[in-house]
Amino acid sequence: MKKFILDSDALIKLTRSGIIELFCSYYSCIITKQVYDEVVSEGKKRHYENASIIEDLVIRKNITTIAVTQIKQDLPLGLGELSSLQLYRKITADAIISDDRKFIILLENEEIPFLFPVDVILLLRFENIMTKEESLGVLEIMKRFVRLEQYARAKEMLKGD
Repeated sequence: MKKFILDSDALIKLTRSGIIELFCSYYSCIITKQVYDEVVSEGKKRHYENASIIEDLVIRKNITTIAVTQIKQDLPLGLGELSSLQLYRKITADAIISDDRKFIILLENEEIPFLFPVDVILLLRFENIMTKEESLGVLEIMKRFVRLEQYARAKEMLKGD
């Protein structure tokens, strides 16, 4: 089973687009305790609906939470990204899923595999988990949360399918 580490940004975008549960039912999805605290603990304080959805997925063990200690804060990134990077360096994972520009640049420079949230839609489509129509529908929902060039690339790939 493919294993992915998600940062806060990706987790929120996949939840808001409605595919986090589907994605986590087919792949091993892992977040750090720091990402959990940011998205769920803080999100519940602010009454974000996404927080309860993610908390439920963690409770049902569709998302695994791993505590990362002694996080090196020597990079200009948030705690969620730093903990996700440290976790990647400790465990075997196929990729980190993020949409944070600074984090993506770092991942590229360190040759760490990553996916954007729109790439999850492509993955689900090309592994025949979602139909083309379902994929295009989810992409339209995600359009308002992602950069235009990512949306356009994904749409082009789905239309060529």
